[in-house]
Amino acid sequence: MQNTFVRMVAAAGLALVVAQASAQTVGQRVSLGDLFDGPDSIELKPGAKEAVWQAAANAINPQGCPRQARFKVVVSNKGDALFQEALGAARRDVIGEVIKSLLPPNRFEVSYEMGAADDVSVDDVQMRDREPPRLHTTSAPPKGSRVRPGQQITVTMEARDDANTWQSGIESLQLLAQDESGDVLVGAENYRPVPRPGCEGRPEPRRLGLAYTVPRNPPPIVRLKAIAQDFANLSDFDIGEFPTREMWRGSVTLERDEANPRCTPITSETEFTITVDDDGRIAGVGTFAHSGSRCQGVPSTMPATRGTIKLAGQKQRGTLTILPIDWEPKNAFTPRIPIGPWIVEVGQSRTAEAMFTPAGATGAIVFRVKLECQTCGAP
Repeated sequence: MQNTFVRMVAAAGLALVVAQASAQTVGQRVSLGDLFDGPDSIELKPGAKEAVWQAAANAINPQGCPRQARFKVVVSNKGDALFQEALGAARRDVIGEVIKSLLPPNRFEVSYEMGAADDVSVDDVQMRDREPPRLHTTSAPPKGSRVRPGQQITVTMEARDDANTWQSGIESLQLLAQDESGDVLVGAENYRPVPRPGCEGRPEPRRLGLAYTVPRNPPPIVRLKAIAQDFANLSDFDIGEFPTREMWRGSVTLERDEANPRCTPITSETEFTITVDDDGRIAGVGTFAHSGSRCQGVPSTMPATRGTIKLAGQKQRGTLTILPIDWEPKNAFTPRIPIGPWIVEVGQSRTAEAMFTPAGATGAIVFRVKLECQTCGAP
């Protein structure tokens, strides 16, 4: 990047020295004066472009932390306010076009404001950490495995904050057990910052392993949330789910809707997760979405709706009978929504599907339910 700047300066026939420009104190704002050719002009004066380049050279600092050049265009507040505002925005864009031939977008910014007199000024600041850390987790047993009371789940967290040399580094790693009553801290580790005055190298990765014991009366699904945070308060997280019961994921899709040919077609999708306890009782939740519909000769319209659904039911002799028992919003369900029951023969299979007509509807409305077992075959 520095060589690019030197070639550009040489091509302009100017004896500029990058080292001299870099001697400016970080954070010190310097005025470049009025660089535009007239009070209402957006044309640069002769030599103004080179002055901007030299000022931007402060951000080229290969021997220290990279800097960001911050230019500010000031437009006189005398005259028509709307015109001066538009002039400020236009001059800002002109300066930006000059700088972007020298610096990448994240290494400079240009703003404008109204003031007593026309001016362009610049300061440069150390680049800020704007990239969140990256977190990778592994567990034993693996995510999605069925676990039982008293069993240990070991989670290993590996976090990196090294997208570039000015990243701040990992400040903490923690593991939470999520519960309806609130998150419970399983364990955490806090780290001290490692000084890197000249941004030499990149922050080191951090690694932490923690063990969680499944409680005596566990929830249907144990959820463990790993969080990595850096010193800029940016974070990344990962959630591992470990069912304590037989678990199925599924969907319900509207396959055919011929109840009223005068109405526009409707789409309906429901995604859900259910668990089955040792007594065969089913409990679950899901989300649904269906499109709106308008019918000829009918002024009212069924609006498009999204919501949540609560499920119950029973598993007996290889058959799952699933019944929606509550939903929000309450007015969302019509004969084109899968009120149920959904009866699916699963036997010993990991996947199954079935067709059904909702209660109160005719065969002109048909849904397809698909299921996939998440824990079948697990110990």
